[in-house]
Amino acid sequence: SELLSSKRLAELFDELREKFEVVLVDSPPVLPVTDAIIVAQVVDTVVLLTRSEVTSARAVTHSLELLANVNAPVKGVVLNAVAKQNSGFRYGRYRYGRYSSYGTYGAPTPH
Repeated sequence: SELLSSKRLAELFDELREKFEVVLVDSPPVLPVTDAIIVAQVVDTVVLLTRSEVTSARAVTHSLELLANVNAPVKGVVLNAVAKQNSGFRYGRYRYGRYSSYGTYGAPTPH
Protein backbone atom coordinates (compact mmCIF):
# COMPACT_ATOMS: atom_id res chain seq x y z
CA SER A 1 0.00 0.00 0.00
CA GLU A 2 3.00 2.34 0.38
CA LEU A 3 3.65 2.21 -3.36
CA LEU A 4 -0.02 2.84 -4.09
CA SER A 5 -0.10 5.77 -1.67
CA SER A 6 2.82 7.46 -3.36
CA LYS A 7 2.54 10.57 -5.54
CA ARG A 8 3.75 8.44 -8.44
CA LEU A 9 0.43 6.57 -8.66
CA ALA A 10 -1.49 9.77 -9.42
CA GLU A 11 1.17 10.74 -11.95
CA LEU A 12 0.91 7.32 -13.60
CA PHE A 13 -2.85 7.71 -14.02
CA ASP A 14 -2.36 11.20 -15.47
CA GLU A 15 0.03 9.73 -18.04
CA LEU A 16 -2.41 6.92 -18.85
CA ARG A 17 -5.25 9.43 -19.35
CA GLU A 18 -3.15 11.24 -21.97
CA LYS A 19 -2.45 8.03 -23.94
CA PHE A 20 -5.69 6.05 -23.64
CA GLU A 21 -9.43 6.70 -23.70
CA VAL A 22 -10.20 3.93 -21.20
CA VAL A 23 -8.01 2.25 -18.60
CA LEU A 24 -9.57 -0.55 -16.56
CA VAL A 25 -8.12 -1.29 -13.15
CA ASP A 26 -8.96 -4.53 -11.40
CA SER A 27 -8.32 -4.12 -7.69
CA PRO A 28 -8.66 -6.44 -4.72
CA PRO A 29 -11.94 -6.36 -2.76
CA VAL A 30 -12.66 -3.17 -0.83
CA LEU A 31 -13.16 -4.65 2.63
CA PRO A 32 -10.17 -6.92 3.34
CA VAL A 33 -7.36 -4.59 2.16
CA THR A 34 -6.84 -0.86 1.62
CA ASP A 35 -5.54 -1.12 -1.98
CA ALA A 36 -8.94 -0.57 -3.62
CA ILE A 37 -9.66 2.51 -1.50
CA ILE A 38 -6.29 4.02 -2.41
CA VAL A 39 -6.71 3.36 -6.14
CA ALA A 40 -10.31 4.63 -6.05
CA GLN A 41 -9.00 8.08 -5.15
CA VAL A 42 -7.05 8.51 -8.41
CA VAL A 43 -9.37 6.98 -11.00
CA ASP A 44 -12.20 8.68 -12.89
CA THR A 45 -14.92 6.12 -12.14
CA VAL A 46 -15.48 3.27 -9.70
CA VAL A 47 -17.86 0.38 -10.32
CA LEU A 48 -18.34 -1.96 -7.38
CA LEU A 49 -18.70 -5.63 -8.37
CA THR A 50 -20.74 -7.96 -6.19
CA ARG A 51 -21.72 -11.60 -6.43
CA SER A 52 -25.28 -12.81 -5.96
CA GLU A 53 -25.82 -14.89 -2.82
CA VAL A 54 -22.18 -14.32 -1.79
CA THR A 55 -21.83 -10.59 -1.17
CA SER A 56 -24.08 -9.47 1.67
CA ALA A 57 -26.06 -6.24 1.60
CA ARG A 58 -24.10 -5.18 4.68
CA ALA A 59 -20.78 -5.71 2.84
CA VAL A 60 -22.01 -3.66 -0.13
CA THR A 61 -23.21 -0.85 2.14
CA HIS A 62 -19.96 -0.82 4.12
CA SER A 63 -17.88 -0.84 0.91
CA LEU A 64 -19.86 2.10 -0.46
CA GLU A 65 -19.42 3.98 2.83
CA LEU A 66 -15.64 3.46 2.74
CA LEU A 67 -15.51 4.67 -0.86
CA ALA A 68 -17.67 7.70 -0.01
CA ASN A 69 -15.33 8.57 2.88
CA VAL A 70 -12.52 9.17 0.36
CA ASN A 71 -14.80 10.84 -2.23
CA ALA A 72 -14.33 7.99 -4.69
CA PRO A 73 -16.34 8.56 -7.88
CA VAL A 74 -18.67 5.55 -7.57
CA LYS A 75 -20.93 5.32 -10.62
CA GLY A 76 -22.65 2.01 -9.99
CA VAL A 77 -22.80 -1.50 -8.62
CA VAL A 78 -22.80 -4.68 -10.72
CA LEU A 79 -24.53 -7.80 -9.41
CA ASN A 80 -22.89 -10.87 -10.97
CA ALA A 81 -23.90 -14.53 -11.03
CA VAL A 82 -27.66 -14.00 -10.66
CA ALA A 83 -29.39 -17.34 -11.05
CA LYS A 84 -32.15 -17.58 -13.63
CA GLN A 85 -35.50 -17.85 -11.87
CA ASN A 86 -38.88 -19.13 -12.95
CA SER A 87 -40.75 -16.51 -10.93
CA GLY A 88 -40.78 -12.74 -10.95
CA PHE A 89 -42.01 -9.99 -13.22
CA ARG A 90 -41.31 -10.12 -16.91
CA TYR A 91 -40.43 -7.25 -19.25
CA GLY A 92 -39.77 -8.40 -22.79
CA ARG A 93 -37.08 -11.07 -22.59
CA TYR A 94 -35.96 -9.92 -19.13
CA ARG A 95 -37.27 -11.22 -15.85
CA TYR A 96 -37.23 -9.24 -12.59
CA GLY A 97 -37.73 -10.60 -9.11
CA ARG A 98 -36.10 -11.08 -5.70
CA TYR A 99 -33.59 -8.26 -6.32
CA SER A 100 -35.06 -6.18 -3.50
CA SER A 101 -33.51 -8.54 -0.95
CA TYR A 102 -30.10 -7.03 -1.70
CA GLY A 103 -31.04 -3.64 -0.30
CA THR A 104 -30.67 -0.14 -1.65
CA TYR A 105 -27.70 2.11 -1.00
CA GLY A 106 -28.64 4.68 1.57
CA ALA A 107 -31.62 2.70 2.87
CA PRO A 108 -31.54 1.20 6.35
CA THR A 109 -30.15 -2.32 6.28
CA PRO A 110 -31.59 -5.13 8.41
CA HIS A 111 -29.35 -6.36 11.22
